[in-house]
Amino acid sequence: MAETDEWLKENKPLVEWIVDANCGETDYEHEFVQIMSKTAKEIHSEAKLEGLLCHSDMGFFIERGIPTVNFGPGEGRLAHQDNEYVEIDSLIKATKVIASAIMEWCGVEE
Repeated sequence: MAETDEWLKENKPLVEWIVDANCGETDYEHEFVQIMSKTAKEIHSEAKLEGLLCHSDMGFFIERGIPTVNFGPGEGRLAHQDNEYVEIDSLIKATKVIASAIMEWCGVEE
């Protein structure tokens, strides 16, 4: 691109790629993962537990001993796209799953 601009030809930009991906995973058998999976299936029968093949902030928490899962509403393949959107029904279900899982994880009865 620099070759197409008169000023940039003489003042080439320096691009430095920095990858600081502290990825992580929580064992499927971990109680937190099981609670999230069970709660998600109770509220949304089509919910499924699967791996994520991209960078996320999950590693930050894992490195500090905090069990973590990536979870949220909508179609994962639409995330961070120019046409990203979330259906209201999906947002409501995700909110219920998160609230229910927190209550179970923290031992709240009602």
